[in-house]
Amino acid sequence: MLETRTGDNPIARNRRLVRAIQYVQQQWLPINQVLLKRIRSGLQEGAYELDLDFLLSDIKQDFGLLMTCIREIGQALKAECGQVPPYSDPFALMHMYGYEKLKNILMNPKLSSSVHSLERSTEQQVSRIKECVISASAAEALSKVLKKNDQVAFSSGLIRQLGEVLVSWNYPAVYNAALNNKKDGFELSLAEQLGFSAKDLGAGVLISLGLDKSAKFIKESALVSIDSYEIDIDYDADILHLCKVSEALAKACQNDINDEARADLKLAQEFIIDNLGDNGLRIIESCVNDNMQAYQAAFPNHFEKQISVNPDQHLIVNSNKNIISSPLISESSNSSSVQSLIDKLYAEMQPGIDKLAIAKLVKHIIPAAGFASGCIMILDPVNKELAPRVTIGNPKVARIIPVKLNTLQSGSSPIQLAFQSSNLISETLLNSTHGYVSYIAGVLGETQKAGVLYLELQEASIDGISSQTFTDFKAIRKAFCDCLKLK
Repeated sequence: MLETRTGDNPIARNRRLVRAIQYVQQQWLPINQVLLKRIRSGLQEGAYELDLDFLLSDIKQDFGLLMTCIREIGQALKAECGQVPPYSDPFALMHMYGYEKLKNILMNPKLSSSVHSLERSTEQQVSRIKECVISASAAEALSKVLKKNDQVAFSSGLIRQLGEVLVSWNYPAVYNAALNNKKDGFELSLAEQLGFSAKDLGAGVLISLGLDKSAKFIKESALVSIDSYEIDIDYDADILHLCKVSEALAKACQNDINDEARADLKLAQEFIIDNLGDNGLRIIESCVNDNMQAYQAAFPNHFEKQISVNPDQHLIVNSNKNIISSPLISESSNSSSVQSLIDKLYAEMQPGIDKLAIAKLVKHIIPAAGFASGCIMILDPVNKELAPRVTIGNPKVARIIPVKLNTLQSGSSPIQLAFQSSNLISETLLNSTHGYVSYIAGVLGETQKAGVLYLELQEASIDGISSQTFTDFKAIRKAFCDCLKLK
């Protein structure tokens, strides 16, 4: 059972997490018994023998049943082979496992006696399932137009929320208290009460089943707000991007959202319109309702006949006024457009880390100031390195790779030099491939160094970098610091 948190000792936290993983695997998730009964009838009649995908499309209709199949396969393979093949996609794993073995799982009587019941579910538990399905369905719909595997997108969307769903069913009091904690927010409140995050729990469960690759996917929580963001991991970064966009949409459809979530939603809506068109939300809504049919048919009192994908219904009007003033660049006419963009950015800047403002800096203001490429490097104190967080275009001089702090003193790259210095680092050099290349780099954070902004100019000449360009760079750097709330 859940234990009270007792300090920040990492070993104690790990023990709590291990016990929680064991506990939720015993208690697990509710199964839609109406759907299971229909599937079993089809299995007995041989309806699925010629088409395994037909069976998987029915299993897909219930999160609890899908995850139960994955749990049983994971446990069986781990017992037989010592490990599970590195599948991040549950559907591929079920295909590999085969029809007969999957049938044995589905016909097992223990599936009819799960601890939890959808019929007795609370409003909060139902809302979490809806949010999960909306998110997975949005990822599925987007993946089709982007020519990605829609099964991978759908299942990835579900897997990333496994921890939250497990908490909602197995620690309902903790879950409800976190939902009502407006001061600290849901995720922080949940972690404070449990002693670990919901994502840690979901990833831990998958690891215990031998699904390490899926666990790595669920733990990735990088910003996804900028198109050129690069993720150096061995799963599909595009699918992760779709999941993060879809989660922002789903969260707004089911919950009141704060300023940071509002910025995520705006980015998500832009991405959806860019890829699905103006009718994008209706396309996603249709996909959601297709995937909710089994819930709607079996539990009409909990799941309405038509799920609406309308994020605007939960928007909270922001009453906080922005009190940060924009930096003055210049009164010269050649900088007036950049100054106007900077002024607008500050006028719309939100409290907290403003991801939407960061995206505008990268997409609009940096190009307007004459910069073509670069990166933002952020200090990672855990791994003791400067890590690339945003890559802009294709930098020609600096290598955009993590830089260990213990190599800074001996390094001579612009990024290393900039982090060590309180002054800007700049150079115009002749590159054998690209001709003249000019760059400027500067540390982020005045009181405490938090990273480096590195930018290369669109055009460079032997005459070097103009004073106006330096002024523009300083203004952009200050804007990044204010968006990230760095001092």
